Amino acid sequence: MVSNYEPGTVAVATVRGQKNVRVMRADRWGWMSAVTVDHFVQHEDSHVTDIRPLVVLDLSGLGPLTFQRLLFTLRSDDWHWVVAQIKEQTKPPKPPEPTGLGAVVEDVKGRRWVRTSLRKPGLWSYTESDAVTNTNSSGLSPYDRIDVVRVLSEGVQP
Repeated sequence: MVSNYEPGTVAVATVRGQKNVRVMRADRWGWMSAVTVDHFVQHEDSHVTDIRPLVVLDLSGLGPLTFQRLLFTLRSDDWHWVVAQIKEQTKPPKPPEPTGLGAVVEDVKGRRWVRTSLRKPGLWSYTESDAVTNTNSSGLSPYDRIDVVRVLSEGVQP
């Protein structure tokens, strides 16, 4: 019965006939969908069927070693499908911005960004060349807008 779900419950459901829609119980009278369904994001109970509640894990309090231990334990106990879902949905913390001139970081797409300014916030740039298509691309951005996954060099301090 729909009314048994508490506000904040996250689930996958059929919404207005559309299957596999991620929804959250907004209050005792309705659901909110992650995507627009028939021009709506808020739905009455009668529009939401086949509800499968999801388990929500808050892993933000785990340190890197504890997180790796959790994944190792789950892998060793044949919970590979859980490990795959956790890895897919968990984004590692963004490394702090290197402050040295010429610092190099790598983003999720494998692009290498170089710090070109000592001002705060610093400006970062990248340039890519594709020999196959004979094209070039480049970008300039502050650090907070780059999806950095690792620091390759701290750069030179003035």
